[in-house]
Amino acid sequence: MSQLARRAAGVAAFVISFGCIAQCWAVSPNKLENAYWRFEEGTNCTQTVPENTDVVKDSANHNDLRAPTAAAAPTYTNDVPPTPLRSGLANNLALSFTPNNELNTNVKNIENGTIDSGGGFTIEAAFRANSVSFPNGPYRAIIAKEGEPADDGAAPKNDIEKLPTLTLKVRGDTGVLQFEEFDAAKNLVSVSSSTPINANQWYYAAAVNTGSLLSLYLNSNDGNGYQLQGSVGVNGALYQGADPSHPDWDKLWAIGRGFFDGPTDFFDGLIDEVRLSNTALSPSQFLFGLPGDFDNNGVVDSADYVIWRKMAGSQTDYEMWRAHFGQTLGGGANGDGLSQSSVPEPASLIFAVVALMASTTAQCRRR
Repeated sequence: MSQLARRAAGVAAFVISFGCIAQCWAVSPNKLENAYWRFEEGTNCTQTVPENTDVVKDSANHNDLRAPTAAAAPTYTNDVPPTPLRSGLANNLALSFTPNNELNTNVKNIENGTIDSGGGFTIEAAFRANSVSFPNGPYRAIIAKEGEPADDGAAPKNDIEKLPTLTLKVRGDTGVLQFEEFDAAKNLVSVSSSTPINANQWYYAAAVNTGSLLSLYLNSNDGNGYQLQGSVGVNGALYQGADPSHPDWDKLWAIGRGFFDGPTDFFDGLIDEVRLSNTALSPSQFLFGLPGDFDNNGVVDSADYVIWRKMAGSQTDYEMWRAHFGQTLGGGANGDGLSQSSVPEPASLIFAVVALMASTTAQCRRR
């Protein structure tokens, strides 16, 4: 073998070895990472290509997404949810999925993230289905984590054995939104919306698992904010393999499709602002809502200022409250879901609130 050939073989061996090391490192057990896929990195009417490249960014960590093929790549759109983000961030783009479109992780830390005993997680997403037909329509999944926890390895598989670790989907038989998962004890649990989903309507969903309770919240973009749809008890947050102390369930996450003995249940519509948090969030922390609305009641008023003071909120939070003071969620004149209520200026209300709090404190002391 010539010296040049030996060098080439050495480089190839190094590349292969490094790739294996990187792959093993990427799926090694680690604390479940936060991920936030905003879909803001593209351009209106363009696809998420090139395929098999991490082009869809995770703004929280490095769990970027890719489409497995060019045909599977969803398309960016400037048709976005009308409700503002509670963070105050601009929302300019969403993704349009048609059947057979998908995004997924590919050897990322999030695939094998551990959840401590007693810990939980929250999964959020905005979505708008192009059509919802039931009782004989297709299932439409928004997000899923692959794996078949119930599969015992014997053939044939029954329907339970074909289900993934978790999925958020619109059911084709009932039309409701359902979050379904295997908890840490491998129990199949689920919770669903109280009514079917409407086509061509934006929704904001949040599935919250505390480690002992799974709850589904839904904001129907009607000015009423997030509403609890139901709750069910769980035995641990999420199935993570046969030995929870050494998780080996390194299965990918997919957006725009589900899993049932293989990829299926492709979404048909728009998806935006998908977030996975490694803790159980409260409704006041969910993605969509008025900035400065700390009590999550759909209006930014003096009550939010009181909460800000009691929680020793940051200067940024105060400035957000002041900037949005008087706004309410609802049918804004510009169709943006916002309206301005006629309330006193923040400065006068702050004076009144502080005076009231001081008076209340004095009365408590006298008692």
